[in-house]
Amino acid sequence: MEVADDGRILSLQSGTARPVRLANGGAYLMEPLALSAFEDDILPSLLDQARRLYGVEKSGPFIDIGIPEDHHRTAEVLPE
Repeated sequence: MEVADDGRILSLQSGTARPVRLANGGAYLMEPLALSAFEDDILPSLLDQARRLYGVEKSGPFIDIGIPEDHHRTAEVLPE
């Protein structure tokens, strides 16, 4: 992700070529069917419509609990 100094999200590109990159994380309440399209379709569509999305940059460990391998190692990565 690319975030402006004021916290506005400029791009949702994964940035995998960068050594340090940001990840989208949060808590969302939505219908299960909408979840599969959320990061790939809904958020990019909102940015394309010039909607303002904001984020907060935090440092520290990140784990993607949507990936089974990561979910199983949460106890190793996150403090109690």
